[in-house]
Amino acid sequence: MSRIWKILGSLAIPAIGWVASPIIKAKLEGTPLNGVNGMIDFWKDVVVKPMPVWFGISVAVVVAGAAAVVALKWKEGTSGKTDLESAVLPTSAIKNDLKSNVELYLNRESKQERFSALMKNATSVWVATHQATTLRANRFWWDKIERLILLEQGGFATELLTRVTEETKIDTINNDIASAMRDAGRRLEIKSLDAFFNSMVIGSPNSGDSWVSIEIYIPWCPSRHRSSIVITEKEHSAAVKNITTWFDAMWKQQPKPNQRALRDEKEFRLLRIHLEEARTEAAKLKLEKLTKSLMAERKGAQLSILVQFIDWEKSHAVADEIERVFQTKELDWHVTKRQGDGSTVRNQLRSRVVMESNVINLAAAVAQLFNEGKLITQNAVANEGEPLSDNLDGADLTITVFPSVE
Repeated sequence: MSRIWKILGSLAIPAIGWVASPIIKAKLEGTPLNGVNGMIDFWKDVVVKPMPVWFGISVAVVVAGAAAVVALKWKEGTSGKTDLESAVLPTSAIKNDLKSNVELYLNRESKQERFSALMKNATSVWVATHQATTLRANRFWWDKIERLILLEQGGFATELLTRVTEETKIDTINNDIASAMRDAGRRLEIKSLDAFFNSMVIGSPNSGDSWVSIEIYIPWCPSRHRSSIVITEKEHSAAVKNITTWFDAMWKQQPKPNQRALRDEKEFRLLRIHLEEARTEAAKLKLEKLTKSLMAERKGAQLSILVQFIDWEKSHAVADEIERVFQTKELDWHVTKRQGDGSTVRNQLRSRVVMESNVINLAAAVAQLFNEGKLITQNAVANEGEPLSDNLDGADLTITVFPSVE
């Protein structure tokens, strides 16, 4: 009915103009209108004569009235519509292949009861998460995990995570990851992924009872406030299969090497080499200082060392190393090498290189410097007990090299 009134209202606009124009002319000129015949005569004159001022006024009034009516009608017609270019559509207004409702939870607390029920009935679960602290806190949940994907310890994603949260620090994240890996032991498989992803739990994978819970990560949002969605195989079979397929792809991925980690490892190796070299040089300098101190006590007399090796084939190479240390320009000890009698010299010190001396603390000091600077390929010990050699008086320092540790 309202539609009919709108049509009649629209037709009334030109009718008003047809009647109003001759009336206005009659008033301006002070002449009688003569009813309908006068109106017809008026419009005949309009067709054949130029438009006077009064007619322009009339037309303007009619046009203005028509425009006002049209504007009002347009406003009424569009009051219930939304400008799609500027409005944000609600989820229900977006066409989606998911035919049923998706379970959406405001935060972790609101999801707790539903998630606990799902975990209770799950035969096993696959998990992709950042640190796994929440799952580890519940041993019943933790024991159901079959596959676990964590952030790569010390990776780019770990650093990125700390940049967009005030909850935790990079050391905490790395420690949590390491702790989770230790806790898992050999019971479950764990893989690391240096990529950013939303936390995901798939219950009873690839079964008719499968379900997926995804926690939506938003930068700066505290973990307890993160919203979650839950979909089930029964309601959204295609979606659950799709997500499970992509989890499997994550699991089977062969990530590119972490270039920064490789670079850091290379730099660490170089640093370790430089550190070892520095320790070696420091040990040599200390040995040189010790030598000069002893020579000063002896009024410049050259120091002597006896190197005896038990079993030429197995021990002479180490004896040669010792000789090279003491025969440098800075030390210049007098070195004597000879083969010892293994039947009379017994090794009780669990080391292949044993140092002895009648000079107090000399053997211990030299053995310590050898070990600190790794001056030879074998560790050395000082014999503070019964002498192994019967010729200690023949040299300031006696070193015995054994073929093996007894």
